[in-house]
Amino acid sequence: MKITVAKLKEMIREELEQHISEIEEIEEEVEEVEEERELSLEELEAVIREEMAAVLNEKEKSVFHACAAHVGLKESGEEGTPINHTLLEDGSVTHYTVEFEDRIVEGIPADALNVLKERTHEHPSNRDDDEDVDESKPRMKYEDKE
Repeated sequence: MKITVAKLKEMIREELEQHISEIEEIEEEVEEVEEERELSLEELEAVIREEMAAVLNEKEKSVFHACAAHVGLKESGEEGTPINHTLLEDGSVTHYTVEFEDRIVEGIPADALNVLKERTHEHPSNRDDDEDVDESKPRMKYEDKE
């Protein structure tokens, strides 16, 4: 019986795919058994300590604070939406990046804004908020605007 290289490769691939599929099923079964097995008291304590440390570490990194959700420039009354802000460990917000109708202005001091709508939330102090921003708008620093 003669066999082509292409046919041999196809047969090898099919055989390997079948074995890979079987291995993946076995790995899933092992994971399920591992998840459902009963822990010794020492293992249980270790898991509890690990989870508590992770939760506490996340909470320590997060800062609960109030910040502006809609603002107006005091000097002009122009309204915009804050897209980012500074956040100190005590929950103070000192500067905002605000998206206006025609531009994005970075580094506006909080005291240069009237807060028209405020919200409270919690997140790490170094979070990057610039999501869903119209990147076609020009960006400028607040100092440049004066």
